[in-house]
Amino acid sequence: MDPGVALAVTTRSRLKSVRFFPSMLRASLRIRKQLDASPGCVRFSTIVMGPRDLWTITIWRTRHEMLDFMRSGAHEDIMWDFSRWLESFWLMRWKPSAEESGVWDGMTLGARGTPDEPVVARTPEQQAALDAALASIPRLRAASGPSGAASLKNAPHQRRAHRMVAGAVGGTMRLEVPTYREGPSAWRSLARLHSSLNDSEDGLRSAFGVADARTFYLLAVLRNEDAWRSLQATELMDDIRRRWPAGMWTMRWDAENEFGHWDGLRLRKVKLGTKVTIPKAVEAAVKTED
Repeated sequence: MDPGVALAVTTRSRLKSVRFFPSMLRASLRIRKQLDASPGCVRFSTIVMGPRDLWTITIWRTRHEMLDFMRSGAHEDIMWDFSRWLESFWLMRWKPSAEESGVWDGMTLGARGTPDEPVVARTPEQQAALDAALASIPRLRAASGPSGAASLKNAPHQRRAHRMVAGAVGGTMRLEVPTYREGPSAWRSLARLHSSLNDSEDGLRSAFGVADARTFYLLAVLRNEDAWRSLQATELMDDIRRRWPAGMWTMRWDAENEFGHWDGLRLRKVKLGTKVTIPKAVEAAVKTED
């Protein structure tokens, strides 16, 4: 695993009309060039499911590098056109889990199980001094983590966004077949898997598609971790593993932050059954911001 991997971002776009597909494709090629030049992006792909449906996955070393990319270059310019082209747009940021199988072009991306931020031991006197120093700066205090340092991920609006989608799971698959002739068979296998997810109560949304003639991807948005493990144990997944053992990579991701909607679905409106405790200082800061 690359120790710097912090998060993944998936997007799903549905065009208003097929006439916007050439414009969207040209925009995607421009963004790909920008991603190629972004050292913080360790893996990415644009996937076409049909003439009106596309989705993307990008995997980043740090949040700051991801945000810098979104606010600059071709990505920033093209975002202005999306409102004219798109019927719906959905974006989710995901945190890596340890449930990974295979490699993506020689790289593993799963979480190592280490804490994101160390817990700092303090004497009662040191803690009292820190509390007193932060008492007059409530927003900074609300953004402080276990170490006492403020960070973007601990900011009140980020914690609130996480609470809204906590419990939802993203499952990704990358399938690279050894020959072009096997491409249609791979497509049919993922189409069956996609159909089974749509028929599942815990399969909230799914998308699959082609990145090139030999490389295919699937994204499953699921209600919880058990749904991901149940999917992994299906005969459809076993068949794909058996047929293309060397070309298959799968990963479970935990939902962090959602933007937009997927054909009307907003995970923050779904009862996912997982609660995240928000510190009182954060709740107070959120109310102040609202």
